[in-house]
Amino acid sequence: MNRDAKPNDEDLSVRLARAEAALDAEREKTAILERHLDDVRRMLPPPDAKPRRWWRW
Repeated sequence: MNRDAKPNDEDLSVRLARAEAALDAEREKTAILERHLDDVRRMLPPPDAKPRRWWRW
């Protein structure tokens, strides 16, 4: 698109639709990563838990 040319409404609506689709995709990725992070946090011991010794000395 020429910098001097004024975009018409159709061009703007297409660009808006693409931007909204990209935003929706990023929101879905964020939701997936947040669920994964929650799963990992559930696997970790609580912060006040004492570390277990794995050796028997």
